[in-house]
Amino acid sequence: MFSTQLVATQFDGLPLLKPVIAAGRKALVQHARDISKAGYSLAVEYDLGRILGSSRIHPELETHFRNFVKDSGYHSFSDRLTQQTGLILAWGAGITVHRSLQDPQLFRSLVQLSLLAYTHDLASLARGISQACENLVKNAADAEDREFSSEEDVEGMLRQAQAQTSAWEWHWLFQDVEDRLADAGIPSDVAARTLPLVLLQGALDCFPLLQSLPEDRRMEIVADEGYSTIVVWAHKVLGLNVTVKMADLVVRFGEGQEDVVFMIENYREHPPGICLLSSEGDTICELKRAKEDPVLEGDFRTAALGYGKYVLRILVGRDPELQTEIAYQCLVNSWRIVLECLPHCRRESGLLKPTGWSVPQILEVGCFFFDDLKLSQDEFFRRIKALPEPAKSEQNVPPPPAQASDDDSDGSDSDLDTGSDESEFGFDDSELDDDSVYEDAASTAPPPPPLEATSAHPPPPARPSSHPPSPPQMSTHPSIQRWLSFRSSYPAHPSSTSLLRELEILIDNLSVILLCLTSIPLAVLTSNPSVPLHLGTSDMDLTILTNRLSTPNASLLNLQTRFHILARLLKGPHLSQTHLSRASLVSSHGHSLYLSTLTLALTDPTTTNHTPLHPSTILLTTGIPTRKKVSKPYIIDGTSTTTAGGGIAHATLIARPGDPTFPLSLLTQNQNFPAGPPRLFVGEKGPSAFIARVEFLHRTLPGNGGRIEYISFGFRKMARMLAGVEILPTCIHTNNDAPMATLPDKVYAYRGYGFGLRKLDPNVYVACTAEDVTARWFAIEGTYTGSEKGREVLEEHGTPLVRGACCLECAIGVARERLEDGDGSMAQVIIL
Repeated sequence: MFSTQLVATQFDGLPLLKPVIAAGRKALVQHARDISKAGYSLAVEYDLGRILGSSRIHPELETHFRNFVKDSGYHSFSDRLTQQTGLILAWGAGITVHRSLQDPQLFRSLVQLSLLAYTHDLASLARGISQACENLVKNAADAEDREFSSEEDVEGMLRQAQAQTSAWEWHWLFQDVEDRLADAGIPSDVAARTLPLVLLQGALDCFPLLQSLPEDRRMEIVADEGYSTIVVWAHKVLGLNVTVKMADLVVRFGEGQEDVVFMIENYREHPPGICLLSSEGDTICELKRAKEDPVLEGDFRTAALGYGKYVLRILVGRDPELQTEIAYQCLVNSWRIVLECLPHCRRESGLLKPTGWSVPQILEVGCFFFDDLKLSQDEFFRRIKALPEPAKSEQNVPPPPAQASDDDSDGSDSDLDTGSDESEFGFDDSELDDDSVYEDAASTAPPPPPLEATSAHPPPPARPSSHPPSPPQMSTHPSIQRWLSFRSSYPAHPSSTSLLRELEILIDNLSVILLCLTSIPLAVLTSNPSVPLHLGTSDMDLTILTNRLSTPNASLLNLQTRFHILARLLKGPHLSQTHLSRASLVSSHGHSLYLSTLTLALTDPTTTNHTPLHPSTILLTTGIPTRKKVSKPYIIDGTSTTTAGGGIAHATLIARPGDPTFPLSLLTQNQNFPAGPPRLFVGEKGPSAFIARVEFLHRTLPGNGGRIEYISFGFRKMARMLAGVEILPTCIHTNNDAPMATLPDKVYAYRGYGFGLRKLDPNVYVACTAEDVTARWFAIEGTYTGSEKGREVLEEHGTPLVRGACCLECAIGVARERLEDGDGSMAQVIIL
């Protein structure tokens, strides 16, 4: 039965809409319109406020919560993108929070919705709240109050509450509760957060009565799940005293009379239920789980800062020595995966290096990932040096050209790459196939650290295993021996071999997550320490996030793989695969993960001379994509289009070896091509995604009528295209515009669209762009190996080189050197 007293109390004259109505018809219509843009209806505010708004929030938490969520603002991806499309990253308070801060009952509702949205999947939570509230309102005295809003409206309200209150860090409250439970011996992992429907409905029904008559009411709960959420909800949020019991173990939260007693019992012996008792012990109302109750799904999360340590604390225990040992093994395993990835570099990726994947960068991100574990640089370097060298190949490995590398490190400590805030991943994003060219493992043998990984071009060795072997003698470490001994004391314990295999998989998964996090600049990562990241399943099986059972290590070179793993960490398992395959941005919990092509000023025609095209990195920030007060969790690419016709469809050679006055006169010959600055477009794809694209205009040659034509593509494709080129580093010359008298031997210059770069002779081809952004993108698109029209180009030239801040003479020198080091059949392309 349900509490009819509570229903009567909740439904008696709640004037939630009086301020809006008093402001007049226009204000009411505008309010309804703004709420509709937020993704829910005006009625759901009222429906949720009249039920959740009956519980009083603890005064201290209310004060802090208001201060945390009251601020708002926005970030611009770039001035040009914001000005042309109105697309921004809005963070903090929106209409949902602003309304709640002005209305006490809406505020109480907001706090509790924010809590529940942190611990549950929103779709299943909306179903649970709708059913629980419908059960409550059916006893209302007035017929018009027996209706309740739809699940879609409830989910929309939950989504806005989750996003707009993300500044409030629920994980610290849960960690405090779970630590106290664990200290007493009560299991306290994320599985204890998910509420069964009966507990959700009982809390909505009984918590207001416990607050109104604390001396005469007591609530008893029997269940084996949801107890950490009940403690945070009842004690931390509402100020009630809660006692948790499991057999002889007792933990009390709060002093004085027990308001809520949670008895953890096996659900097979004691079905979950809740009972409200009087001071004399008489039953006032009682709820039991019904077979038809929908199952609420948990959303298991913890903060990015210390993510790895939290996983270790739950899965292997709280022994700091054991946690530190496993953390070191994760760091070492990360470096082993890097070494294993490098032989998979495709030949056209040349000598490109993942700049974030250096020994120091892995250690820096590892310290963030494992938080306050004492990780020593000296100990990490010692372990790296102790790694066995990969098997030597009998093939001769040509040394890498010095100018093709981003550093000239000789292995000395003075040349240590300390990591960069601007990670570059210059690898093609297409799938690896059986014809891919691999480098010899011998070329990746780790020299004495610190060094960054490099690659060369020998014949292909055998494809490495998808799982690197565990670090040598892992099981001999004393802390691991103690853990194995402890686990063997369990009644139905697995074998030591099985336990070690579980530990290897855990280390492998954590290593992959750590490597993916290095795709985010360290400064960006450390400025977002509290972003809530997903923990996989209820038992923290991280394989659902990393896909390690089927994904070879080489796929980590793939921009798409790393972005998808990070998107699963942020969004959880219920992200849209259809949108993800085309996404340049994914948002959840008030944060957004996106590709840097959304922020780079590559579409600005005022780009200064010699500003290089940066390969794509991945960024993370607060805020969700918003345009005209409408927010959506994805930005995706539309269909790439082109009207490129005969005038620019094929490259035209305009200079040959020995031609004079290069490059200054040739740099200007392409200036009649641009037909205006690039144009940005943003549209909507249903309720969940914005579609964004850039349109680059070009004018055909006069002989083809001087028509204005264009190519357009989205920011995801732009990132993939940039991942397929190499930016040359700054050379030693001070005047990078110093002219060359004539074109050297085997060097040609061309202008126009690059689709004509097929069946080329093994020469160096310079794409003249006059350093115009549009012309650059036409040149990159023409050599893009992921394009259907450009696939044949893959076999005809090496990785396109972007001149950047390198002088032309040095750029040609690099290309010619690579030409000589190749097999005699590959052309080289330089994009000015």
